[in-house]
Amino acid sequence: MKKYLYTTMAIGLVTLCSCSKTETAADGFEFPEVTVENGEINVAIDSSEPAPSWNYKRRLEQFDMQAPAGKEGRVVANGDVVKIKYQMRQWKTGAVIDESGSYPVEVVAGKTPDEQAEILASLDAVILTTVPKFLAEAVVGAEVGECHQVVFSKGMVDLPDMYDSEDGYVLVAHVEDAYTTAEYKEILAQRFAQNNN
Repeated sequence: MKKYLYTTMAIGLVTLCSCSKTETAADGFEFPEVTVENGEINVAIDSSEPAPSWNYKRRLEQFDMQAPAGKEGRVVANGDVVKIKYQMRQWKTGAVIDESGSYPVEVVAGKTPDEQAEILASLDAVILTTVPKFLAEAVVGAEVGECHQVVFSKGMVDLPDMYDSEDGYVLVAHVEDAYTTAEYKEILAQRFAQNNN
C-alpha cells in the first residue's frame, strides 16, 4: 500500500501538531488523513487506490477557525455568497493543482454552476467564482469558521474543463465568511466607492 504525504497550505492555525481521526464512509471509502504541523496542512492520499466513484465530504472539526466578530454561529444558507479558503489536490498524483492562496474565493452556496453564473451576473460581480455543484452544496449548513474535507469523484460532469474528469480530487476548505445576496450587494457598493476615491 503506497501512501504519499503532501505538505500543502499554510492557514495560520495556532495548533502545533494535530491530525484528523481516521474516518470511513458507510460504503467503506477511507478519507485521506489530514494533519497540521506548525500551521501547514498535510494530506495523505493513497494514490495506489483508484480515484473514488462517489463524492464525499466530512467536517474536520479540530481544524475549525474562529469566525469573524458578529459571525459566530452564522450558518450558510442556500444562495448565500460564501468566502472559502481552500487547496485542491489531484488524486492520482497528490499534487496541488488549485488553491485560493492568500485570498479566499467567493462562491454561491447550494447552486449548480449555471445558477451560480446567473446570480453572479445579477450581482455584477466578476470576482466571484463558479464551482462544481457538490462543493457549492457541501458548504450549505456549515457554520462560518468550519473546516471541511471534500472529495470529488472521477467522472464529475460539472468539473471545470482544465481538470481531468477521469481523476478524483481532494479539497480542504475553510468557510471564512458568508453573506446574503443583499448583504453582498452592499459590500460590492462599498468596494466600488473605495476604488473610485
